[in-house]
Amino acid sequence: MVQPITLLDSEGFVHRNYATNTIRIWTDGGYKEGVATAAMYAGDHPTLQERINVVHGESSFIGELVAILIALQKAPTDTHLEVITDCTSAITAINNYGKWKKGRQANTEGCSIIMAIIALMGKRNKELFAES
Repeated sequence: MVQPITLLDSEGFVHRNYATNTIRIWTDGGYKEGVATAAMYAGDHPTLQERINVVHGESSFIGELVAILIALQKAPTDTHLEVITDCTSAITAINNYGKWKKGRQANTEGCSIIMAIIALMGKRNKELFAES
C-alpha cells in the first residue's frame, strides 16, 4: 500500500507529478532573536508558498514543525503529498511521538504542533485510502 504522505530529507526535483497525483513541498524553519520562522515552497503552486514568523517560537525546531504543519494544512487533500525537510529531529519526533511515554510526550518542545501534524497526516491518509 502506498503512503500518501512522506516526510523526506532534502532531495528532490519535481514539484508535482501528475502521473502519480503527488505534490512535493519543501519546508524549512529558522530562529533568530526570539523569533522562529517557518517557510514552505512548492514551485509552481502559488497557494503553496508561505513564509511566516512564529513570535513565540523558542527554536528553529518549532519553525520546522510549523512549516510542516502549514504544508499539510494548505496542500490539496485530493493529492498525495511529499514533505521535504532537512530537519531529522522533526522527522524523528513525528514518526516516534506515539511510541514515547506520556511524560516524554508532554515535555517535548512543540508537542501540540507534533500532535496537530499527526492528526492531519491521519486525516489525509483516511481520506485518500477511502477513495482508493
